[in-house]
Amino acid sequence: MVYKRSNEKEKKVPIFPTVLYVNGYGAAGTDDGNYNRYLSNVLDLVKSRPSYKFRVFLAGGLTNRTDLTEARAMLNWFEAKGKPDNAEFLMIEDTTTAKDNMVAFRKLVGDEPVAIFCEHSRRHTMRFFALSLFNQYKILPVKFDAKSLRTKHRLQQVLLKTPLEILAWYWKPADNLRLKFRARHVVKVRATERS
Repeated sequence: MVYKRSNEKEKKVPIFPTVLYVNGYGAAGTDDGNYNRYLSNVLDLVKSRPSYKFRVFLAGGLTNRTDLTEARAMLNWFEAKGKPDNAEFLMIEDTTTAKDNMVAFRKLVGDEPVAIFCEHSRRHTMRFFALSLFNQYKILPVKFDAKSLRTKHRLQQVLLKTPLEILAWYWKPADNLRLKFRARHVVKVRATERS
């Protein structure tokens, strides 16, 4: 089911979107266990509906690596596994935050119904972005990262990161703070990747 935004509350619409958004989580190799679990969900969905023609948007710029975007890493994974004939894969690789990825995605697809793949603990933030940008959407959270399933991480997402993203959506100083946190995170993951 797809949720439709209204002034009262979300309403379910009985269609399945053929426009898919896949949020990136680092630029990993094609044999990465987390990416295999995450992207296999996308591949299984596309293959399970062979009569549908999908457009799959892979989103993510340079984060943990300076030579490979998250979007390109995901496209490499799909190419290695064999891209289905009923899907066109497109990349959004000029942005590095979930918010900026989603805004760029909205500009490309307009107000078409969309299905959004994301890491499970980030589903609340992604739902907020979707509700702010689209009339019809479906959130498809995937549990693939053991670290993200830890209680501390999930609490940080719900109590700190999602409220900051919502505040940043409406207030520029908070948006600047969000971007500072993101830049610090990118420096940290790049240092970890090199060591």
